[in-house]
Amino acid sequence: LSSVLVAQYPYYIWHDTMMQETGPITFLTALAVVFIYLSKRSESLAPQILAGVSLGLSILFRATLLPFAVLALGWIAMFGAHTTRGRMQKAGTFGVVLALVVSPWLIRNYLLIGSPTLTTHAGLYLWLANHPDSFSYYPAQSMDLTEPGAWEKLSPGELQEIRALTNNEVGQNRWFTRKGMEYIGSHPFQTIERAIRKVLIAFSWIFSPAKDILIQTV
Repeated sequence: LSSVLVAQYPYYIWHDTMMQETGPITFLTALAVVFIYLSKRSESLAPQILAGVSLGLSILFRATLLPFAVLALGWIAMFGAHTTRGRMQKAGTFGVVLALVVSPWLIRNYLLIGSPTLTTHAGLYLWLANHPDSFSYYPAQSMDLTEPGAWEKLSPGELQEIRALTNNEVGQNRWFTRKGMEYIGSHPFQTIERAIRKVLIAFSWIFSPAKDILIQTV
């Protein structure tokens, strides 16, 4: 089983992964891609339904897969069938099923926190990935180690704004999103360079986090 997983996704042994999350989303996303490709060869709507279910479940595991779902929808709309009507029908089926899968979670969040959002942590993660010291430990160590320093560099006024939003998850998420986007807007070329580095590190021969020389050599 381990060899099958690693053959499908070498990232499992090369980086720090959370098996309770990385395993399911890798499987479900790969399964969705298979169904999306099958949709072009089949006149049935079954592949679109299964693709929507698989990708919807993937998004519930990790909300950052939502842009991929949008691209998948576009691919089906452009290449999913030989006729325009067929492509629109398949794309519509995929989109509706995807929405049905994620909608219970959106409704739950709307009822509890007042916003139909997939997650209220995206803003924090965006900020942690986009501040002056984001790459000071990475890739030799986890990027998460920069978080304490990032908090220390916030001004007293900014910390007061965050405390004022303690009981407002949506408000805090928007605050951190704005903070991250401000840094991206002020450092566009650095943001692009970091994004390229992040992808290259994922496919490099060097372990991240770093391992001792014996393990790295083997």
